[in-house]
Amino acid sequence: MQVFKWFLFGFLLFFVGCSSNQNAMQNNEINVKNGSHIIFDDKSLQKWLRLDDVNVVKRSDDLIEFDVTFTNTSSSNKLVSYKVIWKDENGFTQKTIMSKWTKTLVEEGRSLNIHGISPSVKSKDFEIMLQEPTDDDENRNDSYHKQYSH
Repeated sequence: MQVFKWFLFGFLLFFVGCSSNQNAMQNNEINVKNGSHIIFDDKSLQKWLRLDDVNVVKRSDDLIEFDVTFTNTSSSNKLVSYKVIWKDENGFTQKTIMSKWTKTLVEEGRSLNIHGISPSVKSKDFEIMLQEPTDDDENRNDSYHKQYSH
């Protein structure tokens, strides 16, 4: 009878441990489909740049990792500029060298994939800002303070 009690106790501990581990994994894995992290600063981009997928996960080291996929739905190659903005728990922008404007060519019918990992555990959220490139891109050496203007 004593052996049965220990077996039952061990069996219950095993399932409780697996259950809490599964809940922890569910809390760390977030799949965002509504595009709340995406800012089309130039609305004209939405005519040809389709948001396909946003996947976000909080890793075991408490860093945020994301992967965002867009598709160029036009019949020509297009240029787009984007920047990842990391925010702290209060919603304030974090100054980081990783938050710089990147200009890229998206070929017709092809996908653009943006992948990133937060710079620190203090980062609690992010936004990806997309804009059409402008003629004065080279003059924007401090990407934290300067935004594109229309």
